[in-house]
Formats: sequence, C-alpha cells, structure tokens
Amino acid sequence: MPAILIVEDEDDTRENLQKLLMKQGYEAQGAPDLNTARQILNKGQADIVILDVDLGGESGIELLKEIKLNSPDVPVIMNTGNTDVMIAVQAMRLGARDYIQKPLDRTRFLTVLERAVQDVKQRREIERMRSHTGTLSSQYVMGDSAAMKSVLQLVERAANLEVPVLLTGESGTGKEIFANLIHQKSKRKKGQFVAVNCGALSETLLETTLFGHESGAFTSALKRKIGYIEHADQGTLFLDEISAIKEEASRRLLRVLETKSFERVGGETNTIKVDFRLIAASNRDLFSMVNAGQFREDMLWRLRNGIEIRLPSLRERPEDIPVFVYYFLNKIFMETGYKVHEVHELAMEAMQDYPWYGNLRELHAALMQASFQVTDGVLEYAHLPQNVRENKPNQARFLHQL
Repeated sequence: MPAILIVEDEDDTRENLQKLLMKQGYEAQGAPDLNTARQILNKGQADIVILDVDLGGESGIELLKEIKLNSPDVPVIMNTGNTDVMIAVQAMRLGARDYIQKPLDRTRFLTVLERAVQDVKQRREIERMRSHTGTLSSQYVMGDSAAMKSVLQLVERAANLEVPVLLTGESGTGKEIFANLIHQKSKRKKGQFVAVNCGALSETLLETTLFGHESGAFTSALKRKIGYIEHADQGTLFLDEISAIKEEASRRLLRVLETKSFERVGGETNTIKVDFRLIAASNRDLFSMVNAGQFREDMLWRLRNGIEIRLPSLRERPEDIPVFVYYFLNKIFMETGYKVHEVHELAMEAMQDYPWYGNLRELHAALMQASFQVTDGVLEYAHLPQNVRENKPNQARFLHQL
C-alpha cells in the first residue's frame, strides 16, 4: 500500500487521521510542521501527502509548490478549515490532487484518498512493466489480468522452444510486439527480428520481398536484392497477416521451412541455406479459410505444430484498462504537451464498459480526442467521444478484423 504523510499542526487531528488510515490498512505517518515534512519527503518515504493549508503561521501552499517541483507524481490532498474559495482554486492550479474542508467528512475523505491511491498504483504498474519489457513498446503487455498472465506464461514457454509460433486475435492486440518479445527472450535474440506485413504487399512483391531476386530476374530487377528470409538467418522471421499469403509464395515458404533452403527469384540454380525461427500472426480464422479454399491446409498444420497463442481483446480484460489509460495519457502528454493528471471515475467506468472493437488502437485514438478538450488537467466523462459515452461502438468498422 502507498505510504501516506499527514502534514497537520493540530495534534489531535493528525493523530486521529493516522489512526483512521492505519485501520484502513494504510501506512501513515505525521508531521507537525514543514521542516519535519521536508525531511520525510527527502527520504522518499511518502507516496501521498495530506497537507493542511494553515500550519500555525506556516503555509502549506509553499510545501505544495516544492512537492510539485521536486516530486510532481506525488498526489497532494489539501486540507483546511478556511472557507475562502480562492485558496482552493490556487491549490488546484498549483497541482493539488484534491481539496477537502474541515471538519472532514469521513466518506468523502476516504473516496478522495482512494482515487489518489489508484493513481499511485497505476504509476507503479506502468514503471514495473516498462522495466519488465525494456525497450519494447510496453503498452501491449501491461496489465495484471488473468488473461494477460496466461499469455505471458505462453510467451516464456515459446521463447525457450525452437518451434513455429502462431499468434491469433483481433487487430490492435499487439501481435508484432509479442512476436518481438518472444524473439528478445529467445536464444536467437542476437540475430535480427525481421517483420513482414503480408497483407500490405501484392503477391509478386511479397515473393521478391521474402525470397529476394537476382539481377535480371524481371524487367525492373537491375541488381540483386537480398530477401527478408535471408536477413532473418539465425534470427526470427515474423509474418503478420499470414492469411493474405497466396498459393505460390505459400508453397515456396513451406519448402523453406521443411528444407531450410531456398532460391532467390531468378536464381533457381543457386540454393541458399538458412536457419530462422518463424512467428506468424493472423486476425482471421485460418480453419475457416482452409475450408473455403483460401489458405493452404499444409501451411496451417505446419504453423499449428508449434505453439499457438491467442491474444485477448481489450473487452476480455477490462480490469487492465485503467493502466492503459494512464499509460496513453502520459504518452500523449510527451507527444503533444496536453497534460491530464486525473481521470474522473465516471469517465473511467465508461471506458471499462465500452467494448473497444478496435482494441488498444481505438482506445489511444479516443484518449487523444478527449485530451484536446481537457482544460484543468481532469479528463471528465463529457470529454469522451460520443460513441464511448453512449456505449455505441462502430462495430461494422472493425468486423473485417474480427
């Protein structure tokens, strides 16, 4: 649990707050003046500060300024018996997390505190996952849901085996990121991770992209081109949207997987040996495509002879959404300068209830749109896109990806 510092010069008030917080399971300590509070803060012993405005001749506003300068991520809840509204306005402008009046309403106080606690927990989770994933784009592997824990266990298993991996799931669930994660955890991490989006290339272009070509293989082939399969030697070849691969390229790829050798286009007499690990991804049902004659059955069984990992949609792990929300808001701030330090509970509930057929890409887009409307650092329910507020997803837009 986060450690809470109570800066309060009235002994009875400070001690009663400590007792209340400790009964709730929090770690709490008190400081009767600014110097004592500074000593505790300098030691890094406070995750949340409950700060009285009037400290017997000293101003809590001064300490608020110092905290926001030196430890801007520490939530500060201002506490005062003064009814002057301008003091509250000043405190919020300086970065206070919230403002409560004396005598304290216990229910409101604990509600305000719980919001600050959630801020701290979410920041810790972001930091933990950033550390866990290193330089990878960690937004796709954050979260503590049972679904994500199951996926990460399979990732660890797949990384230790020299077998093909098939990643399935909806668009926007982060297949390339997980493929890269498997590569980085495998014995092949010193080799290259080579990614090809099969759905973005025509059949002819995909073939030369994968296998390369010799000079003069066709009219525009003015010089030899090394294909991605060759670049992936001793590393990992990731084929995204493998469902788009056509008959000839699929046949040639199967031969490479079986013999670990291939020829460049136009170089049929020059056989090249390769050793790579294949990871493929699809957001379509490959079984249905085989039955419809749209995908080679032998390719499907080659892929399924390894490990299949289904990546969960955001709808299947709504408990992870708050972590993603704060991650993206921080990312948006770094990219645009639009700062959001708090999400109103109604807005968060709406986002957890919304089905997100576009998954994390759609969530990021919605938060970008909402952030531009925030003026006081708080993302309100009204700032969310209308379809999210009304829980009316544009499902048709994503049907081809499901």
